[in-house]
Amino acid sequence: MLEIFKPIKPWIVNREWGVYDKLYEQFGFSTHNGIDVKIKNKVTRAKAPFNCEVYRIINQPNGGGLTVGFISEEEYLFPDGVKCKILVDFLHLHKVLVTPGQKLEVGDDVAICDNTGAATTGPHLHSQWRRVNYIVTGK
Repeated sequence: MLEIFKPIKPWIVNREWGVYDKLYEQFGFSTHNGIDVKIKNKVTRAKAPFNCEVYRIINQPNGGGLTVGFISEEEYLFPDGVKCKILVDFLHLHKVLVTPGQKLEVGDDVAICDNTGAATTGPHLHSQWRRVNYIVTGK
């Protein structure tokens, strides 16, 4: 069963997944593709929501800014019968505190949150969650 440690505390959602937003049309979709969580201040640290491996660190100055992605160590069985790993990206970061290929345990520091990238609505943590069957890691 998938149990997720909330990467920011307190967990106050500013924008839910799937909400219509004209801002996202420039990226080919019209709804919000993640969950935005309010941050206390610009030193708020995002934590690993489960045991995982860092697979990428990128900068998208015209979009999500400084981004870190990681994949779950375990596969999870979902209610629709699909068993797979989870791929997560954290966007709009000030600083990434990990490196590609690094193994993380639940609750480990991943990054310092901020407001980087042109497609942002103020300081927050934008997290995108996807199910995946295969991914090439940073090794």
